[in-house]
Amino acid sequence: MLKHLGHEVVTANLPSQALAMAERSSAGGAAGGPGFDLVISDITMPEMNGHQLAARLRQLWPQVPVLFMTGYDSHMAEAGASAPFIPKPLSLRSLADGIAKMLAGSHPA
Repeated sequence: MLKHLGHEVVTANLPSQALAMAERSSAGGAAGGPGFDLVISDITMPEMNGHQLAARLRQLWPQVPVLFMTGYDSHMAEAGASAPFIPKPLSLRSLADGIAKMLAGSHPA
């Protein structure tokens, strides 16, 4: 869906892989800036949850926007809300709208 929307996509299967990519990107990025415009993560994952991943990523990139997706009840997502989320199943429209809002900066800091 992301590629269909015209985005370049880099994937990680585990949070530890995402963090390793972020560390490599920060080391090679301009002035330690993020090598990614947006991080999209599920909330429920092995190793750590999405909120924990977002907190660790923000240690490297304080301003990186993070958009969560979840198949769980919205109250569960909001309970640890460290970033906006879109519910699963995702539609192309909801994904496109969520990304557009995040990239436009209309998300919580």
